[in-house]
Parts: sequence; structure tokens; C-alpha cells
Amino acid sequence: MKKSLLVLSLIAALAACGGDNDDNDAGATGTSGTGNNPSGNAGNDTGAGATSPFGANAPGSPQLLGTQQLLLTAYSDGQAEIQLSQLALQRSANASVRAYAEQMIRDHTAVNAEVTRLAAAQSVTLQTQPTAEQQATLARMTALSGEAFDRAYMEMNVAVHAKDMVQMRMQSTQAATAEIRQLASVLYPALKLHHARAEEINGLLNPGAFLVTAYLDGLKEVRASELAVRNADRAEVRAFAQRMTDEHTAMNAQLTQLAQSKGIALPADLTPERQAVVADLARFPAVNLDKAYMDMNVVAHTKGVSAFRTQAEQGREADIRALAAASLPHMQDHLANAATLNQSLRPNMLYGAYQGSAAIDRLAALARMRTTNAAVLGFLSEVQGDQGTGGAAMIGLAQQRTIALPVEPSAQELQALGDLMMRSGADFDRALMAAVVTVLNAQATALGATDVTLADEGLRNFGQLRLAAVQAQLQSAQRVQAQLGTQ
Repeated sequence: MKKSLLVLSLIAALAACGGDNDDNDAGATGTSGTGNNPSGNAGNDTGAGATSPFGANAPGSPQLLGTQQLLLTAYSDGQAEIQLSQLALQRSANASVRAYAEQMIRDHTAVNAEVTRLAAAQSVTLQTQPTAEQQATLARMTALSGEAFDRAYMEMNVAVHAKDMVQMRMQSTQAATAEIRQLASVLYPALKLHHARAEEINGLLNPGAFLVTAYLDGLKEVRASELAVRNADRAEVRAFAQRMTDEHTAMNAQLTQLAQSKGIALPADLTPERQAVVADLARFPAVNLDKAYMDMNVVAHTKGVSAFRTQAEQGREADIRALAAASLPHMQDHLANAATLNQSLRPNMLYGAYQGSAAIDRLAALARMRTTNAAVLGFLSEVQGDQGTGGAAMIGLAQQRTIALPVEPSAQELQALGDLMMRSGADFDRALMAAVVTVLNAQATALGATDVTLADEGLRNFGQLRLAAVQAQLQSAQRVQAQLGTQ
């Protein structure tokens, strides 16, 4: 079956990185990438039963850090990652490990520059010296070499990026200041890409780790699919979810049998970052659950196809390699079907429009870290201000109507961010504006349906007003895009 351009692009991004429109949804989840504080509580947990459209934290989530502590921790952890990755370039001869280390140096250097800017604005003095714990880790890693170093380095990156994903996911909706929420909002999807690539490389170095990761991803798929079987709106989505429940349950049984034969203990439950994704889906009813669930499947199966293909082609243990090779066609079929079904779905107006505002905010934050082009920065600064105002209004409308808003980036946005992370200079600017145009087009499509499908007059009027603003932004974006094409 021929794969879509999105599928191929998202696979490349992961590998390189390291219905109807009824808005009567109940539940709570989402992101404040627009720079607004949706919880209205100065960065504290919304808690169970909150009226925020973003919901409470998943079970097992770490405590939300305050602004000062987050800046201090983010900078210190970034410096430690850079130092360890520089050491990896000295100690490792593994091409995948070296490429991952280079990516970490580039990305964490850019992030720390932004953290430094935010710290200065908040009068926070950053600590440039590593902590005692970081010094001990660096000393321990310095004593390693060869494959022992590679495995320790990649295992550390899997663990650290998993922890940071959960923290940044919370910060993107609950941080006390708009700039921290914006920073967390762009870091969260980047961390997802880093984490996926770290797990894949770690699985090559340690085949047992591949079994554990595949089992956890399969368990997450089963939990999410059981939810979709019960609550999805469209029959095609429920049928797909039932197939995923059955086939991933069977695949996990094979993984369990092989792990037991090797004396490998599999986890009893999901990790916090996987729990967070499943918990979000539980807050979406009907048509928005369809979109959120199928987006998750495109991303998850893209990751799975890449990992299973890599293991089938390069795996070190014959039985694990054989299992990956036998499972790969099924994973590819799942991905192709998920991508096709996902493209046919349309969430309700607030879901789609807010997801666009959050995406623009992430792209603008990334641009501040990566470009010096005055035209691009000027355009995005102006658009981000308007999108922030629109996003705040959407949050208010969602709270009034108990409508859930999305935290997770769409599969298309995650692909675009992964692609942008690999670019620089004028090439980055052109790809960035292409991504902006795509987001604004999708947002206009979501807003454009309001005149004929919404019985809610308040939402209908809001949608029509926002549509005019987004259409004007789209025209401006296309003009900037055209200028970049001639430079």
C-alpha cells in the first residue's frame, strides 16, 4: 500500500531527530500554547474536577515546578546534556549515537539561549556550574568507553527525556507566565521526537530494551483503543480501534513470551508519559476523540514502523530481529490505515481552531530560537499576538461549555517541527513559513464550517470573526513566503 507524504515525512522526522462539528463536548484536556493561563491558578495543578478545558495531570506525574525553579533546572539540565553529548562525540564510534549527540548539542544550545533570555527578563540568576549530582554523572560517564559508554548515554537520554516530557507537558498548560508556557509548548513536541529516537537507538544497543519499549507502546495502544471502541463517534474509528485492541494484544503476547524466554521482566504498567496520552483521550467524547485518537495512532505507528524496521534490519539477536521483521508489515498496514482515516476526520470548530493557535505559538517560539530574519520575526510576532488573543477567547468559550481542548500536537504539526529541527538559515525560514501557511489553512478550514454547522450562535459569531482574521494572516504569510522564495 502506498504511503502518504505525511507518513513518509513523519518517519523521516522521527528518524532524523534523535465528522460533524457539534461543539457540545464534555471533558477537559489541552494545551495553552497560545500563551494564556488556562487554569487561572498561577501555575498550580488544576486538580480533579477543575473547569479548565485542559484537565488534571495524569497519575504519577511529577510536581509542577515554579517559574524560577523551572528556569534554573532547565538551564542546568541543558548544560549537563551538552557536556555529556560533547563527551559522546569524544568517546563513541557509533554513527547513530554520534548523530544523536550532535542533535542534542544543537537543540539544547538553542534552548538554553532562550532560557537565558527568559531568566534575564525574570531577574533569575542562572547557575553555570554543574550540580554535585551532574558532576558525579559526568565522572562516571568519563570512566566508560566503547559500547558501555554508548548504552549508558542512550539509557540516560531515554530516562531524562521521558521525565522532561511530562514536566513540559504540564508547564505548557499550567505555568504561571505566558513565556514559560510558550517555551514549554515548543519543547514538549521536540522532546517527544528526541525520546522516540533515543528509544530506537537504545533498542539497537540493547535488544532487551527494544522488547520493553515495544511492549509498553503496545500496552498504551490497547488502553487507548479500548477507550475508542467504547466512545468514538464514527463506526470506522471504532472498527479500527477494535482491530488495534485485538492485534496489539496478540503482539504483546508474543513480546511477553520472548521476553520471558530471555529472563527479561516487562513493566506492570505504563510509564507516566504514556499514561498522560491515554488520560487525555479519556477526556474527549465523540468527534474530538476520533481526531485525537487517530492523530495518536499516526504518531505512535510512525514511531513503531521506524523502530521495528531498524530492529529487523540491524538487530543483534536473531529471534528479536525475526519478531520485528514478522511484525513490521502489520505495523506498516496499521500506519497506512491510520493516516488515511485521520485525513478524513474533522474535529469541531474550537478543537481545530485552538490547535491552530497553539501550533502558531510553537512555531513562533521556535523561530525566536532559530532565525534572525526580520520579516519572519516581525510577521510571527504580530500574528502570535492576535492568535494569543483568539486563543484566550477560545479557552473562555471552552470553559463555559465544558469543551475539551488539545494538548498533543497534530501528526502534521509534529512532522513539521521535526523537519524544522533539522534545518538552519534561509532553508529554515522557508520551511517555517511553509509550515505557518499549512497551519493557517487548516485553521481557516476549521473556522469556515461554523456558518452552516453550529447551532450555538455565540460560537458561530466567534468563528466568523476569527475566520476573517485568519484569512488576513494567511495572505500576509503567503507574501512573506513569496519574498523568501526570491532571496
